[in-house]
Amino acid sequence: MKLDDKRYMELKQAELDILKHFIEACNQMNLRYYVIAGTLIGAVRHKGSIPWDDDIDVAMPRTDYETFIAKGKSLLPDNLFIQTRHTDPGFLLNMAKVRNSNTAFLEKTNRNLTINQGIYIDVFPLDNFINRPLSKLITKTKLKVLKTAIGREFFRDRRSLKLRINQGISKILYPSSADAMNAFDHLIQSVRQSEYCHNYCHNYGFKEACPWSWFGSGVDMEFEGITVRAPKEFDRYLRGIYGDYMELPAVSERIPHHNAEVVDVHNSYLTYIGPKGEIL
Repeated sequence: MKLDDKRYMELKQAELDILKHFIEACNQMNLRYYVIAGTLIGAVRHKGSIPWDDDIDVAMPRTDYETFIAKGKSLLPDNLFIQTRHTDPGFLLNMAKVRNSNTAFLEKTNRNLTINQGIYIDVFPLDNFINRPLSKLITKTKLKVLKTAIGREFFRDRRSLKLRINQGISKILYPSSADAMNAFDHLIQSVRQSEYCHNYCHNYGFKEACPWSWFGSGVDMEFEGITVRAPKEFDRYLRGIYGDYMELPAVSERIPHHNAEVVDVHNSYLTYIGPKGEIL
């Protein structure tokens, strides 16, 4: 779905409003969080959102993340919903989203899922990571199988032969998505202590693994007129993932990366979906 300028600005404002409430809740509970990925690039390069970006990403050390999941709802407005696989059983990710239930952001990948599909920000847990070649190889292999198993529900309608074979193998190991998600959680939380951390639920592979000290106590940055926390060593973190992140991408690449079919800041997602998650 291509958004006109008015609807795009409405989307970004709705996401910013969620972020403001998230930050307020974290501050009240004295929790650590950091803007990451494209949101961090936006803060550094634009002092706000990347002009063509369509989401907001934050990350929290595991202990802070778990506290936010358990206690954050009481500090958020009634329309904001902390979505996890436990609060919304059809949600097939091992991370969280804070969604505005009075809005709609329906993505193609969620066509088969009966879940809350309001506008959201992503909240990722940061976990310990063993930065040794053999451990990385074993972890990478396990993650590939687990993500394939979890993703079976996402890609039922458009599967290549290779993907069908991989999914068939994964189904033998993990008969249900719940089995795979439990195993995923166990894997990413199995390292009790390390000098390194990683955002296992993101899409950059081990490029995002780095010393905990790079996040540290964080630094303040301006983002769309508010103050957000960024990793202490934000330049090293960003260069490890993107290289020269200050250089603008080609014009052809300046597009939103979520395949939203419906975006509506005025009406709930329930207006648009049927009982099986189908778009009406």
